[in-house]
Amino acid sequence: TFAAEVLEQRERHVLVAFCVPDSADCDKLWRAGGILQRVALRVRAADVVVATYDVSKNSVPRHSATSAVRGYPTVKFFGARHKRAVTYDARTISADALAEFVAAEVANDALPPSAAPTPPVPPR
Repeated sequence: TFAAEVLEQRERHVLVAFCVPDSADCDKLWRAGGILQRVALRVRAADVVVATYDVSKNSVPRHSATSAVRGYPTVKFFGARHKRAVTYDARTISADALAEFVAAEVANDALPPSAAPTPPVPPR
């Protein structure tokens, strides 16, 4: 289940791409040799699991009221320590930018909750 594989995982960080198969942007992420595969190779030393979640086959998990999935792809980082969902919030997704996001979130997750920076609130 999502809870067991992501939210209850305390030994590794988890990066999840919520996708649907009929999205060209999702296809770029999860196909063989795609962005997520390249990111996984770059962050494997940091104990990060990179996963996809096919929303067409599974319901969107309710991991928190403030971190809803509002479009596809939506990429979220769940730290091993704090388990708060941090959304990758960029207009374009590249392997370099996503790997930098993961590295920053791994570092933030190592901080005590009161010292971790608060993710910026996107404009409405």
